[in-house]
Amino acid sequence: MNQKGFVKDLVIIILGVIILVGGYFYFFKKPANAPAESSKNIVASQNETANWKIYRSDKYGFEFKYPADWSVEEQKVYNNGVNILAPSSLQKGKEPLLIRVDPIDVGRDSVFDPGKESFVPGCKIKMIIFASKEAKDCTVETVLGFSRYIRVLDLVGTSWGPKNEISLSLSPGEQKLVGESFSQILTTFKFTK
Repeated sequence: MNQKGFVKDLVIIILGVIILVGGYFYFFKKPANAPAESSKNIVASQNETANWKIYRSDKYGFEFKYPADWSVEEQKVYNNGVNILAPSSLQKGKEPLLIRVDPIDVGRDSVFDPGKESFVPGCKIKMIIFASKEAKDCTVETVLGFSRYIRVLDLVGTSWGPKNEISLSLSPGEQKLVGESFSQILTTFKFTK
């Protein structure tokens, strides 16, 4: 092979490696310190949640704020999780409007379990920062409604198990009623130990 052909092949190989490495970091690696929200949104949320109640679990080391007319229900028998319930005046269907927090084991198949990616059609799992911890997120919005699932991966310093999950599902009408409140509740979530 002549020298021109060798240089041309070498340049193509180097460019290919650069594209592959760049693609890997672009699609699969996110900076650990990527902000979950802008500081402007956090300040607005803090002002709006100033008079909310605080739920705290010393056992599992987390807390969150919730509107004063909402309630929190601890699941002591089944999985030691917590349900954050919208007020009964907003409950329109058979199923309660709630956010489930399952710190140890969700107790059912999860979109995050191997081979269960199709459990929630349209789910694209992505890495996020949730309450200053690395987490996986699956958010799906369709004409049928809105669903969000979060699994905290960085369990260092927590009492959480590897099959933890925070989840919520809303119909389009429910999303109009309580979607903003649910989002604000999630922004107040923090680990305390």
